[in-house]
Order: sequence, then C-alpha cells, then structure tokens
Amino acid sequence: MTNLHERLTQAFIEVFGASIPWFGGGGPGHHGVQLEYVADDGSEVDLVLTFRSGVRYCCFESVCRFDERSARAWATVREYMNRQGLEDLPLPVIRKFRGVIEIGAVVTPDRIKPAYVWDKHQEYEKGPWLPVIADIREK
Repeated sequence: MTNLHERLTQAFIEVFGASIPWFGGGGPGHHGVQLEYVADDGSEVDLVLTFRSGVRYCCFESVCRFDERSARAWATVREYMNRQGLEDLPLPVIRKFRGVIEIGAVVTPDRIKPAYVWDKHQEYEKGPWLPVIADIREK
C-alpha cells in the first residue's frame, strides 16, 4: 500500500467517523472503511464501507453516511484530505461504492420500531460518484 493510498484511506476513515447516527454513538471505528483501489494519481478510488457485526446503525443506506449529491459532503472529504497533506490533489471520483452488511449488524431505524439484528451477509454497489463542488439545492 502506498503512502497516497494510506493517506486517502485515513481521510475517508475520518469522513465516516464524523457521521453520527440519530441515537448517538458513531465515531472512529464505527464503520469499516477500506479503499480497494486508488489510482496512481489519487483521482479515482473504489470505496468499501462495512456495517459491522454487533454495531448499531440507523440503516444501511450509503446516503445516510455520505450524500454524494451534496457539496457539503464533498467539502468534508476535502477537509480530511487536507488534514492528511493532500491539499494539492483534486477530490477523487468514487468509481465504486460497495456497502457490506455483516451478519449481526444491528438496525435501529427510528424511535418507534425496535432494533433488530441483521441475519444475513449482504453487499450492494453504487457509483460512480463524481465530486460536487456547488450544490444547486443549497442555493
């Protein structure tokens, strides 16, 4: 793994570590975060987000953690990339987002329905996601 790969991975770990669910908790280590692919120049990545067994989540939707349509979400990526000394790199295209739901991950969708334990391994893919600089919805 290259230094660029390690620093971009750390930036994304921090992005998802900043995601706090409605019931509290979250933080670093809440999700498993891995970059399966990083282009040599850092312009593209393949991102894997793991919903871990025994950990409580509001849902398993990618948009709940990172709204790829929002300039604010991409500004957060920029902030954490800068903290890793990557301020000279453009925001990467996320070629592929893969969500991995482990058996035993706990879902608490709202304050009315009881939490339940996920009983099967499941994966889904989304992407590509292009960086958003200006968000039309925020104007």
